[in-house]
Amino acid sequence: YLAKSQYRKAIEDFATYLLKEENPERISDACYNIANAYVELGEYNAAIDRLNLAIVKNPLNFETWVLRGLVYKSKLDYGPALRDLQRGFSISGNTSILASNSIAWILATCPNPDFRNGAEALKMARLAVEQDGSKPYYHDTLAAACAEGGLFKEAVEEQKTALKLLAGVPEPQRGQIAARYEKRLKLYAENKPFRDVEE
Repeated sequence: YLAKSQYRKAIEDFATYLLKEENPERISDACYNIANAYVELGEYNAAIDRLNLAIVKNPLNFETWVLRGLVYKSKLDYGPALRDLQRGFSISGNTSILASNSIAWILATCPNPDFRNGAEALKMARLAVEQDGSKPYYHDTLAAACAEGGLFKEAVEEQKTALKLLAGVPEPQRGQIAARYEKRLKLYAENKPFRDVEE
């Protein structure tokens, strides 16, 4: 049902499954899937409730920590978001590209200066690009990190790379993303960093 975007039905089915399941790891996996469905529905508090249980049942699944961090980020709750993303990154053996890219994005673009750290953002963004340089959004994050660190020439080059890599993204998403990337490119060309507020 998740694959078919039937999120309410997926939640019902996983909840029924949980009534009979006793294995902690399988309970954790089911809670993770329920949380994903709630995220798709925009019900972030319900997603966090499920992820809390998933982590209690299996605290060594880095994907659960990362997802909870992303949900907190969606709620603009940056402290818990960074905490969970960093924990997930550590548990993954520092290999989760989603975690490193997300950490870098918050550290580079957060509207709250208390959470920004240009040097650390640059380090994490470069890790993501080194692991997979084919994704436009990793270069987009690296551009933002460069700009936060005052490296505007590099930021412009990375943003141009991100725009080029959008060729593989289907419409209408490509046009929507390109419009956001072009706005950021203009900022960097004017030696201005990007802040992640409503565009």
